[in-house]
Amino acid sequence: MLEKLEIFGFRSLRDIKLELKPINVLIGANGAGKSNLIEVFRLLKSLQNNSLQLYIGKAGGANSLLHYGASVTHEMGVSIYVNTSENLISYGMRLTATAGDSLIFADESVTRFEEGKSTPKQNLGTAHKESLLNSAEYQH
Repeated sequence: MLEKLEIFGFRSLRDIKLELKPINVLIGANGAGKSNLIEVFRLLKSLQNNSLQLYIGKAGGANSLLHYGASVTHEMGVSIYVNTSENLISYGMRLTATAGDSLIFADESVTRFEEGKSTPKQNLGTAHKESLLNSAEYQH
């Protein structure tokens, strides 16, 4: 189950941390960021499908995705914490703006927290255009 979501620099979401429950309800005024919160899940899906650059292009470029545009916000990031029946897994990424109104990975990492074990963060690299999550060693 997705337990926690952290987002910074994405559209109207400057810096938020959400603890999630099995059922969550979004309530707020127009322009409060409800749709942008849902859009984060589309962004995450594009990472899983290796279609981040297509997502960025369809969204109107990096300038449309970064909080107040690329001239104000140079990076955006998302971290998720998923509790499986066996352990807690975190995935985090930061995207940075490029000269061509696109985004590349400033960093990407995955960590599996197992009770009683040391859990090193697995860095997946920097400066790549598509997620390397599908090639991470933590997968069985």
